[in-house]
Amino acid sequence: PGCLLTNIHVDQCQSNGDCAAAFGAGSTCSDGFCVVAPACTTGHDCRRSGGGACAAGECVATIPADPSGACVTVEPAGSETVSLVGPDAPLVVGGMFFLDDTFGPPIRDGATLALRQINQFGGLSGGRQLVMVSCGNFVGKQADSYKNDREAFVLAATDYLAGTLGVPFIVGPLRSADSVPAVAHIIKQGYPTLLISPSATSALLSGDIDKLNSGDLGLFWR
Repeated sequence: PGCLLTNIHVDQCQSNGDCAAAFGAGSTCSDGFCVVAPACTTGHDCRRSGGGACAAGECVATIPADPSGACVTVEPAGSETVSLVGPDAPLVVGGMFFLDDTFGPPIRDGATLALRQINQFGGLSGGRQLVMVSCGNFVGKQADSYKNDREAFVLAATDYLAGTLGVPFIVGPLRSADSVPAVAHIIKQGYPTLLISPSATSALLSGDIDKLNSGDLGLFWR
């Protein structure tokens, strides 16, 4: 009497988005069946398999909080709760601005304006919208600890943006002294993330290694 005749029809998946919606970020569609989400090292792994960010070795569907508390500005506002999974999900990019510098806020505002206008006029190819997560506000006790160690902040912000979120590019850093360790760190960690500095001018940056593999395009642009 404990056995019931039920419908055992299998609904086959059509896309990675079907599996991500049913079983979480990182689950992909293979031959009509959903495959368990693999462990991730960076958010780039998650983006390759349907979307999301990498937190504690697992792909998650929304933007995870920055443990340092220094990367807290998200544009458009409220995008922290938007799903990053699926073909229509927004593309998350990064910004690294020191807002205590006189030239930091105007450059941040210019990047924000560009993002808003791109979204206003239809977004990326296929209509995808852009979301920018910016670092450098020094909010909260954890972020305060970086005020006396600027390089530690740069590396932490790079790990969060290029590592956890797996952004394809970061606007910044703005200073040459911040750009040098940032470039070295993305190469050391193997992050395929482009750094676009609006204002770094040091000649050292012309000679630094900024390619993950021979023949690749450089990852530092200015």
